[in-house]
Amino acid sequence: ADYALGQMERELLQEGIVNAARVHWAAGAREIHTLHSRDHHFSRLASTRSADFEEYCRSIRSLPVHANHCGIFSAHQMGTARMGIDRNANVCDERGQVHGVPGLFVADASLFPASSGVNPMLTIMALAYLVGSGIANA
Repeated sequence: ADYALGQMERELLQEGIVNAARVHWAAGAREIHTLHSRDHHFSRLASTRSADFEEYCRSIRSLPVHANHCGIFSAHQMGTARMGIDRNANVCDERGQVHGVPGLFVADASLFPASSGVNPMLTIMALAYLVGSGIANA
């Protein structure tokens, strides 16, 4: 499917790019490339001054998000908080509650044992219903 970005989405993308650049800067990256705009990068070899990096961050916000330069997609993250009774092998119990954290529930594809390889929409809806019903009836 194709999605047309509105002004708000473009601004949110720019803010996300700034935050990602900050993470890379803090981790000691030698170069940072944003890819949202042509030929826009920052090199620690050229400057290690925080003021220069802050200027780079401001410039990210001022440059447009060029069409076809900023890939936007989604993925189903599966199996990152597996469901099962063995607390040593699974993050959540059979009701979707995180082991050892009362009141914290997971109700998405994270509960899967692994990636399904197919669109899991109906299964996610069923898991969400199962977990939500368990919470509501508790």
